Amino acid sequence: MSEIKGMVDLKKAFGDLAKMAEKNQETALKLAANEYKNDVQTGAPYKTGTLRRSIHVEPVSGIIKDGEGRAYVLVGTGLKYARRLEYGFIGPDKLGRIYNQAPHPYFRPPLDTNFKKYQGIYLGALGRA
Repeated sequence: MSEIKGMVDLKKAFGDLAKMAEKNQETALKLAANEYKNDVQTGAPYKTGTLRRSIHVEPVSGIIKDGEGRAYVLVGTGLKYARRLEYGFIGPDKLGRIYNQAPHPYFRPPLDTNFKKYQGIYLGALGRA
């Protein structure tokens, strides 16, 4: 039986490396998500500015890991009418008023046109661009 010296230190170093990689991934996600948020705000309909100010990135605690180890970050708004502006609305509202409101997409277009930019920001923050 042989003894390997430094195995405890090696295991600790790998554990520290994994924690550092996870923290870097969170930072990279937040950087890319903030760029996306800025693009969404730019394209959002503007009347009073409330909608644009409400668009936000969830904090670090908002990063969710799925069963495969992938991480997610949420970009959105809590305003009830935001969905209606994005997708449009046809029909009566709860007060009985009839609407035929055309959609004004502002969340999806930046993702479609700038996906490579967000990917580059993410990979660049991880040092792999």
